[in-house]
Amino acid sequence: MKKRILNKDFLEELKEIHSLSEKKNCPNHREKLLSMINDHALEITQLINNNDPHARVETGDLIILCMELILEQNGCIDSTLSKCIERFKNKLR
Repeated sequence: MKKRILNKDFLEELKEIHSLSEKKNCPNHREKLLSMINDHALEITQLINNNDPHARVETGDLIILCMELILEQNGCIDSTLSKCIERFKNKLR
């Protein structure tokens, strides 16, 4: 049995967000996601530089956008994150 990273309820809510996002941002959904990811990264940098605790919320938004991008590519969030965790651990050893 594969190790679950995120619980099923969260993944269902994320899929719902992704579906709503696709409807709102069609036909250029992927490009919109990439633009929003870039915008959030810049905003997070500014907030952190100003010691603004709102950076945590914006970082959460960035996480959601990145997960949406994985779904946009028909990827599995759990298997992708599992692979990334192992890659980070290997690189840091």
